[in-house]
Amino acid sequence: MKNSTWFAVLVLAVLAGGSGSAQAGADRTGGTGLYLTQSAETLTPGAVRAGAYGQYVRYVVSEDPETWDLAPQLAWSPARDFEIMFAIPLLRHQITPDGKETGIGDGVVGLKYRLFPQVAALSYVSLPFGSESRSLGSGGTEVGIAGLLSLPLGAGVVADFNVGYQFTGVSGTAGENYALYGLGLSVPVGVRTKIFGEIAGRAGRQPQIHDTLQFDLGLRHQLSDRVSLTVGAGRGTTGDFGFEDSRLRLFAGFDVLFGGSPAGAGPAAPGGGAPAAPVAAVPVVAAPAVVAPAVVAAPPVVAAAPVAVAPTAAATPAVVAPAVVAVPAVAAAPAHTAPELEAARKRLAAAEILFEYDRTRLTPEGERALQEITADMLKYAEISFVIEGNADSRGTASYNKVLGLRRAEMVMRYMVRAGISFDRLKVVTQGEMNPRVSNKDDRGMALNRRVVFSAL
Repeated sequence: MKNSTWFAVLVLAVLAGGSGSAQAGADRTGGTGLYLTQSAETLTPGAVRAGAYGQYVRYVVSEDPETWDLAPQLAWSPARDFEIMFAIPLLRHQITPDGKETGIGDGVVGLKYRLFPQVAALSYVSLPFGSESRSLGSGGTEVGIAGLLSLPLGAGVVADFNVGYQFTGVSGTAGENYALYGLGLSVPVGVRTKIFGEIAGRAGRQPQIHDTLQFDLGLRHQLSDRVSLTVGAGRGTTGDFGFEDSRLRLFAGFDVLFGGSPAGAGPAAPGGGAPAAPVAAVPVVAAPAVVAPAVVAAPPVVAAAPVAVAPTAAATPAVVAPAVVAVPAVAAAPAHTAPELEAARKRLAAAEILFEYDRTRLTPEGERALQEITADMLKYAEISFVIEGNADSRGTASYNKVLGLRRAEMVMRYMVRAGISFDRLKVVTQGEMNPRVSNKDDRGMALNRRVVFSAL
C-alpha cells in the first residue's frame, strides 16, 4: 500500500472516534500547543502529559538526506501556570547519497510560564545529544526565548502567535543567531476533533543559510478524555535552495494525560491552585457518619431481644421500651434547625462559580466562591442539590451544552474530593440556554460562563 493510502486510512480511523471535548495536545517539544507553535495554555498543577511523535522529511529535488525521527516527549506542571517540557529523538534515521546513519538526535528542554490568561513566556535549551560527525546533531548547545500569545476567536477557534530569538552556538559550535516566528490556527470540526494550520520559520542576517519556512496542516482527535492523536503533513522551504527545492514533511503523534484533570482543572483545587481550604472541613461530616450506623444498628438488637425472651412476658417490656424510646429520640433530633437549613439553601442558590472563556478553568473569583460554598455544604448533610453548568453564546449550541456539562462535572469532582457525598449531588447542563444577562458584550458573556446550584 502506498504511503498516501496509509495516511488516508489513518485520518479516517481518527475521524471514527466518539464524542467529547477537544483539548490542546503536545507539540514536537513536548509542551502544550500545536506541532510547530506553542500555545499560552499550561497543564494544571501536578499533571503530566507523555507521548511520542514521529516525522518524515524528504527534499523534493536536492540530495539532502531523507530523515526519520521518533521522539518521546514529556510535559509536567509543578505549579500553577508553569510547564516543564522535554523531547529527544531517540531514533533518528538519515538516508544520504553517502550512506545511512541511525542514532540519537539533539534533545530539547523548555520552561513555560503563563503571565496572563492568553500570554506566556517560553525559554528552552537544545542539548547536543546527537553526533555532529554523523550529521545527527548540531554538536553545540543552543538557547532560545519566545513570547506566546493565544487568542480565542469564538466558536472554539484559537489562534496562537509565537515570536522568539535563538542564540546559536552557545557552546561547542559557532553560528549565527536568528529570529523565530510562528502562527497556528485550530478550528473544531466536531466535539472531539480539531483541524489546525501552521506557518513557522526562522530568519537570520544571512538568508541563504538561515531562512526557512514551513506550512503544515493537521488534525488532532481526542480518543478519550486523556488520550489524543495528531496527524498532518506540510511543505517547507530552506535558505539553501529556496523555493527551488521544497521539502515534504509527514508527522504523527499521540499523547496521554496523567494526573490533573482532562477538563482543564487540577484535582487538588479548582483552577489548578493550591489545595483548597474546604478540604480541612471534612471532619465536620464525620460526626453524622458515626451516629448514623448506631441508629441503624439499634433495630436489629431490639428485634432479636423479644425472640430470645418470648417465654417471659415481663421481660419483653423491660427490653423493648428503652430501645423504642431511644430510636425516635436520635432520629428526630435534626442536626440543624429549619431556619438554619433554609438560610443555607438560600446561600446555595445565590452562589455562582465563574469560568474562563472556552475552558473549565475557574476565574480567581470562581475559585473563592467554590471554596466557600463547598465549606458551607459540608456542614449541612441534609441538603442535596443540583449542579448546573452554563456557557456564553459563542460557539454552537451542541458544543456549549457539552462545555456546560464539563464545568458542572469539574465542580462535582472537587466537592466529592472535599468530602461531600456523591449521593447528594446531581449534574445537569443548560449550555447557552439559560443566560444570567445578555451576551451582547464581553462582560455579559463572562457572567454567563458559570455554574449555579439549586436545592433538591
